[in-house]
Amino acid sequence: MFETVDPDRYFRLRMFALHQVAALMLPFLIGGVVYLSIPLLADAFGWAAGPVLGAVAANASRKKKRRGYEACWVWVFPLSLLVISILSDLRAHPMGWVAKTYFDVFWNDPDSAEGRLEIQWFTIPAWSCCSYSLSYFVVRRWQA
Repeated sequence: MFETVDPDRYFRLRMFALHQVAALMLPFLIGGVVYLSIPLLADAFGWAAGPVLGAVAANASRKKKRRGYEACWVWVFPLSLLVISILSDLRAHPMGWVAKTYFDVFWNDPDSAEGRLEIQWFTIPAWSCCSYSLSYFVVRRWQA
């Protein structure tokens, strides 16, 4: 009637916090270092860091024989912030402006002081965390 819970399968808050920091902060750090040397490639490294870090984390947890899936929930907080930010901007601006501001990575308006802030502070972290979670899940399922 009652099943025993495998101690490696429960949700560990510390591991979730570690995955959250890795998925959010490492792309910022990698993008910042790349921006200092090659500014045009900074966004590309910011976009590509999530899946690579997720796959590395999945391989590391496999080697430690951990079966937790805390990293699969890393996307919830940043994506919630992105949706809230988009909805608040939709109240004040037209849809075209919001779409260009949050999702057009090649748009660079010299007259706008906040031309790239939405992409740098909301879109790239949300994408990084979503791709981190997805790659972690896929690698763990593939290895199982």
